[in-house]
Amino acid sequence: TGGRRSVVVSALVSTFWRFARRACELAADAKVCEPVRVTALQVCAGLGHQPALTLAREIVNGNNGACLRMSAVAAIGTLGDASDLPCLEQLSQSPDVRLRNAATSARQRLRGAAPVPARLRPGTSPWQAGGRR
Repeated sequence: TGGRRSVVVSALVSTFWRFARRACELAADAKVCEPVRVTALQVCAGLGHQPALTLAREIVNGNNGACLRMSAVAAIGTLGDASDLPCLEQLSQSPDVRLRNAATSARQRLRGAAPVPARLRPGTSPWQAGGRR
């Protein structure tokens, strides 16, 4: 029935919201090991969790390891906007080939030259369907 379906959808949206919020908390916690933070940041981007964009920008500009910075650059490429292009342009000149490649890819996604898979496009996440942010 429609009422039951609505309850199930509402529960799923709530679960996705809690999951994305917890992933963002893990990504932000400097006490958590870097591989977990990297994964958590990618989960946020994959779920279209816009609050993670601020965190990704902070990580990119902070004193963090290359893997975490690469993850943040990728998240910016998924969640960001044109205002992120100057930072990505600068990173695309990095002496670190890993950051350079990540920034180039993120720039292409933001400019629309490289498609973002539907599952990673902001606004397509199930938890956003309920309007909670």
